[in-house]
Amino acid sequence: LDKYYMHFSGVEFDIEENERHYSPIKKGEIKFEYLAEAILENNYNVIIISDSPLMEHDAMYMKLITERVQSRRIEREARRKASEKIKESRKAAAEAKK
Repeated sequence: LDKYYMHFSGVEFDIEENERHYSPIKKGEIKFEYLAEAILENNYNVIIISDSPLMEHDAMYMKLITERVQSRRIEREARRKASEKIKESRKAAAEAKK
């Protein structure tokens, strides 16, 4: 598939673990952050619709979470590249001393 279309919300369950009703994302058992990580890691083309009772609020919350996850991914990549450059320069310096 080239494009994904999905709905997301929190879900509350009753004692018998049956779905009781949709809830705000922060109160649900499924963490949106994990979905955002998978989407960004695999570069999926996704449209996500908030189905929570706080539709607009949770839509903005999902956007914020996605931006945070993306920012962390960029930071990790920058740290990895910087670490590789440091290792290369140390190796070059050690070879220059020989």
